[in-house]
Amino acid sequence: MKISRRKAGIVREALENWEKEGILDKTSKEKFLSSMELIPFDWRKMAVYSFLLALISIVIAVVSIFTDAKFILLLSRLFKAPDLVKCIFFSSLSLGFFLWAFRRRGNTPLKVFSNEALIFLGVLSLAGAIVFLGMALGDKSGRFSLLLFMAAVLYGVIGFTFSSRQVWVFSLISLGGWFGAETG
Repeated sequence: MKISRRKAGIVREALENWEKEGILDKTSKEKFLSSMELIPFDWRKMAVYSFLLALISIVIAVVSIFTDAKFILLLSRLFKAPDLVKCIFFSSLSLGFFLWAFRRRGNTPLKVFSNEALIFLGVLSLAGAIVFLGMALGDKSGRFSLLLFMAAVLYGVIGFTFSSRQVWVFSLISLGGWFGAETG
């Protein structure tokens, strides 16, 4: 019989009480106990359900943010802003994420996934800053490869600082993009 750990404790208590009261003999009790098989807790299933719950929570949060009138006004101002202002905004945002991740790594080094998530948000913000820097410079010569090289260098420095494989991958991808744009 397969039962959970909690139910197995209840069954053991009941069998011991029945044995003490004389309702059940020792051999029958041992036979019942030997037929029990504990079901291990399914951590993988719990992780999947937790992940789905987190995704649903994120969707609800994003929908509630976009229905807020003040936030919509702020976004419309941001999208109407000059490209240099957007570049500065995303640079500040990425710096904030990187500083936050740096502090969290010092305080809670065992929370690897949340620390890497903060670094990933910083990487995405830095990518946005580089894109808007390119648009602000308005270089129509097609020399966007320099922006890719700048991204590769910045990601390399950040990857070295944080010892993050994830950021190193972004650095290598940017370096490959730069190399392909230069040789193409």
